[in-house]
Amino acid sequence: MALRKALIGLLVLIAVTDTYASHHQSTLAPRRRSNTGHKSHHQKRGCSAPSSAVASASQALLTSTAGGFVSVAYYANYDIYNVKPYYPSDLPVTELTHVIYGFAQISPNGTVSAGDTYADMINKVPGDASGESGTNVYGNFKQLFLLKAQNRNLKTILSIGGGGAKNFEYINDTSYRAAFVKSAVQMLEDFGFDGIDIDWEFPSGEQTTYLYTLYSGLRVALDDLAGQTNTTPFLLGIDVPGGGAFPPYTSYIHKFDQIVDLVFSMDYCNCESNYQPTACDNANLRGGAANTTSTIEWLIENGATPGKIVMGSPLFGYVYAGTAGHDQPYDSTKTPPGDGNGLGTYAVKNLPLASMDNATISMDNETVASWAYHSETQTLASYDTPEIAAMKAEWIVEQKLAGAMYWEISNDHDTTETSLVSQYAAAFQKAGGGLASSCNHLYYPDSKSVLHLLKICPEFARD
Repeated sequence: MALRKALIGLLVLIAVTDTYASHHQSTLAPRRRSNTGHKSHHQKRGCSAPSSAVASASQALLTSTAGGFVSVAYYANYDIYNVKPYYPSDLPVTELTHVIYGFAQISPNGTVSAGDTYADMINKVPGDASGESGTNVYGNFKQLFLLKAQNRNLKTILSIGGGGAKNFEYINDTSYRAAFVKSAVQMLEDFGFDGIDIDWEFPSGEQTTYLYTLYSGLRVALDDLAGQTNTTPFLLGIDVPGGGAFPPYTSYIHKFDQIVDLVFSMDYCNCESNYQPTACDNANLRGGAANTTSTIEWLIENGATPGKIVMGSPLFGYVYAGTAGHDQPYDSTKTPPGDGNGLGTYAVKNLPLASMDNATISMDNETVASWAYHSETQTLASYDTPEIAAMKAEWIVEQKLAGAMYWEISNDHDTTETSLVSQYAAAFQKAGGGLASSCNHLYYPDSKSVLHLLKICPEFARD
């Protein structure tokens, strides 16, 4: 009995173990943001497996969003390389229901694997043991799993692909799709994820036929896994474009809706995706050449269930130079370099720029957009302020959508007062539904690398 208690006590301290080599640094260092004032869903115990296997997308949805709205943060594997590294331990877990981890990569034969082996599996942080025997998994995979063990309502989703991802073009091959499904589900098992998401930017109409076939295979495989392990369903998500860049697979939206649990609408880059020649809004809710409302309406009109749609919220903004103001032409040759997010693109925590000191910050309640303009340097920054984030959250509640998704979490402000994620979480709490609350998975009996203690004490993992 004493040994069992000791093993359980070590659960949140020990490394993820077995057959994979390690890569990258994430810490359980002090978090930079306070969560004071928001309801915590922290729960180490009290989760239980169903008495019989549950295996359907509709039941998975109920499990994934039970009791409120989803608050979903994209966490990128490269966040640990930031000038000020951002680790899984920095995630505002009491304000989140899901973390999407990006990105896994795909080989030409369809095999899914770690996108950055060092960041994902090798990097050690303070507290990781040294000189251990065997091949142990560390890095972000380990740290995310430990967060799940400590916060039983936090679920992690493995995202495959990402902007500019290679090798999707071979999807028409049957063996490619079979390898994709097998290896993706194996990664979920090996590293303890709760679901799979695909971010393909973007398939053609013909390719979408094969993408749907691939998703169908994933749905079956994930449901089979839930049945074999007698656990709650695993999640399946899909990323779709916002900003008016409607894909050619409109006729497939209703089909995807039948097999996925969450539809992540990337509601940003409204100017970029429409090649506007003016300093316009990055993520306006209404108006302009493109807007979030039109994207959500397009999804619903083509068969997406509102309660599955997760509105994308950018934690970045665009800076335009050589402009007389909002919606005015700008000089693209003067576009600033950005802070690592792309040309002219900056984290919201860095906006307005230091060079825009005393800029005038404006907000349009009709379009639900905000910007800062500095007349002396003729520079305009389009980004969401905390007030705009709160208004968007209220709109999500009114439209009865599933919740909000944030790209990407390391770009957010460090304080609760200015954090956009905090504004969404607070608005969802105020609406009465709060944040969705349901148990994550810790039980992976056939995993090659999840904490071996969970195999020793499976009753704890499923409690």
